[in-house]
Amino acid sequence: MSAGAFVRSKYEASYGGTTNPIHPIRVQPETLLANNGVEVNDPPVDDISNPISAKISLGRRARGLSPRFITLQFPSSPPTGYKELGITRIPALTEAFFDGVTVGSTVEYLSVNCIVVSKTPEQAD
Repeated sequence: MSAGAFVRSKYEASYGGTTNPIHPIRVQPETLLANNGVEVNDPPVDDISNPISAKISLGRRARGLSPRFITLQFPSSPPTGYKELGITRIPALTEAFFDGVTVGSTVEYLSVNCIVVSKTPEQAD
């Protein structure tokens, strides 16, 4: 369930060393509003430097760039259309947002505080 259609955004890859490549990515609008109370899951400010898209639905055995993810568990009062205590995965668009989230902490997503149940690093093949 989503609050809207997918929108084009940008993703900061982790594989670049001192200058991380910026890739295009399509996300749901609410992904851009997720926050941990300090950082917002804003896209990177730099221009796209690699035209290969980061693919949210890329299987772990497929080739390409699979972004880093944060898995969230909704509370007992989830947003409309979501299951009580259900989970969702959102891409962390920057390393700063990913690093600022810890397992067990909360992230506000769709105006509710969700628990971070896992973090999945980026995979580039």
